[in-house]
Amino acid sequence: MRYWLFFIFILVFQACEPKSEFEKYFEGQSMRVDFNFFGNADTEEIKLLEITKEPFWGGSKTNFTEKLGYGEYKFEVYDSELNKLVYSQGFCTLFEEWQTTLEADSIYKEFAQSIIFPCPKKPAHLKIYSRNWEGNFEAIFEQAINPNNYSQNEKIAHYPVVKLIDQGDPANHLDIVLLAEGYTKDEMEKFTEDARRMIDYLFEYEPYKSSKEKINVWLVKSDSKDSGTDIPGDNIYKETVLNSSFYTFGSERYLMTDDFHAVRDVASLVPYDDICILVNSEKYG
Repeated sequence: MRYWLFFIFILVFQACEPKSEFEKYFEGQSMRVDFNFFGNADTEEIKLLEITKEPFWGGSKTNFTEKLGYGEYKFEVYDSELNKLVYSQGFCTLFEEWQTTLEADSIYKEFAQSIIFPCPKKPAHLKIYSRNWEGNFEAIFEQAINPNNYSQNEKIAHYPVVKLIDQGDPANHLDIVLLAEGYTKDEMEKFTEDARRMIDYLFEYEPYKSSKEKINVWLVKSDSKDSGTDIPGDNIYKETVLNSSFYTFGSERYLMTDDFHAVRDVASLVPYDDICILVNSEKYG
């Protein structure tokens, strides 16, 4: 009888524990908002594409609002009932870089973009801001978000996942995910070896060297049909999972992908803070 009373006491005690700030406002998964930037050198517009949920939240569960003010853009998430800011983050885009090119002076283009934040428990309001020439943020997009209206992202591909370095809970560690690009199924052993080599290099330098015990590293073995990447200047084109290419903005050594939605689809298989794309190519870039 004493054991039952003790067990009941534990259950009551746990039920009375106060919820964390994270538990008050968020679920343990992510909300993802996909959109396109559209414009030219002087204009910008956001075209909403899709709002979905992802299975993991890899970010902090104690720090929700970004204080540094970095980035050409930022977004804020408000609890609609309380009109309270519950999450914010700054970000940069390939679109803003393209706006500085000569091409942007004469034509309009669209660039894929997406943002993620912890999935709200209650209806929320999203605001996206752009930094003006004076350095101040101006709202350019707003969207009401009722989490009950959205389901899991069905485009998430089920590639094999490996936790290369496991230092602990993603909630209080930096989680880096490396995505395979231009590696075929037969080259996944090479991808793992290349990833280990890259991470070994990374940990030779600060601040990673002295913070190794605070960092998790994940691998997503996202195989491609072809080996390598696009090199338009040499008339080389490959069918790869993340659609990467040299000659970004006409620059031979600039290796990039503008298919950011595909990047998110692959990365969402694990909890992450930072995405690294490892491209299978001998060309320097």
